[in-house]
Amino acid sequence: MLRASIASSAGGPRRCGAHASNTARLEQSFRDIADQVKLRSQKDAQADVFKLIHDWLRNEKNGRWLLVLDNADDAAVLSPPSSSSQKAQAGGDDGALRQHLSRYLPPSRHGSVLVTSRTKRAALQLVEESDIIPIEPMHNKAAHALHKKLGDEVNKDGIAKLATMLEYMPLALVQTAAYIQKQAPR
Repeated sequence: MLRASIASSAGGPRRCGAHASNTARLEQSFRDIADQVKLRSQKDAQADVFKLIHDWLRNEKNGRWLLVLDNADDAAVLSPPSSSSQKAQAGGDDGALRQHLSRYLPPSRHGSVLVTSRTKRAALQLVEESDIIPIEPMHNKAAHALHKKLGDEVNKDGIAKLATMLEYMPLALVQTAAYIQKQAPR
């Protein structure tokens, strides 16, 4: 799981990560990034942290950067609430994201944005279809790796079926294997 962070390697770009599974987590990730780059005005409760980060990303003096929006699977998180002005007036707004998220992601020669999503619909909220790079599910080799990790005492057919259900996603397979190993009687 990606935590909000910003890091820089020697001579390389700063890498920012934001968890985009829901509006609250996305806003908190942007607040964490603002803290890490020491944006003073973000302490103000009324400050639009998305705009602050947008402005920071646009400033070439801050160097090269890569922003990763991870788990952007829900198109509603990437768009403003339908009645955001009414919610803001009533004090019930669930976050500072009052405009479409793409407005806060500046085009830049010194930075890039990478969005990870499991849904094409959500990805199309942020990028053109030609910019989407589909990653196909892994093949049955992942089931073999899971069998290898769990040992010979586990049913091969069951492992293949489990790997198929998990769509051969490496992280899901590793976590499942760890859970099975922890729960299995010795």
